[in-house]
Parts: sequence; C-alpha cells; structure tokens
Amino acid sequence: MIFTVGIVFAVWGQTDRNANRPGTRLPASNTPQKVERETAAKKRVREGTAFKNKRCLFRISGNRVVIFSEDESERYFCLENLNLDRVMKVVQKNPTQQIWNVDGFYTEYHEENFVYIQRAVLAPPQSH
Repeated sequence: MIFTVGIVFAVWGQTDRNANRPGTRLPASNTPQKVERETAAKKRVREGTAFKNKRCLFRISGNRVVIFSEDESERYFCLENLNLDRVMKVVQKNPTQQIWNVDGFYTEYHEENFVYIQRAVLAPPQSH
C-alpha cells in the first residue's frame, strides 16, 4: 500500500511540476480551444523574435525573475541584465503588483524560452 501511495504522489508531483514550468501557458477552462492552446504552448518561440510593447508583471522566483503576461497566461524567466536590475529595484520597493510595458526579445536555451528585457516602463493606470 505504501508503494502505491508513493507512485500516486510521484505521478501527481510530476504533473504539477510540468504545469508550473516557465515558458508554458496556464490551463484554461475545458473548451474546444483548450487543446489548441495547449498544443501552441508546447511550441517554442524562435530565438530573436521580438517581445514588443507587452503589458507584463515581474515576480521573483528563488534567485530568478519571472515575467508574466498581464492576464498571467504566459510566463518566462528573464535573462539578467541592467534593465532587469532597474525593474527589480522598483518591484522590491513596492509590494503592489505593477503593470509594465516591456520590449525585448525571446531567446532559447535547452528547449525553453527566456526573455531579454531591452526596455521596461511602468504602465499608466487604465481608466475604467
């Protein structure tokens, strides 16, 4: 019985870990488009593809920084550079989630995408 429980936890843990990998989209509701989105999520963005004027959030994850799309459906690790360092100084001083307008480009390494930040500016608040 202990062996069976161990297998269940091992399988559950593997599924959970894959769902949280950066560079993947989060699952949507059960719709016909879900399969298409999940298939698209497994495709990598080509090296050098522009990451232009995207509204994003930044979060610290361990010793890395993760960039999320505004709706949090996409996330990628950021490559460390001076621009990211400046963003993180603002993020660390203000605990409230802030939306940023971000430009950069995608890179690839070990079959995963990363984002290189070239420009990040705090987005003005949207009026409702």
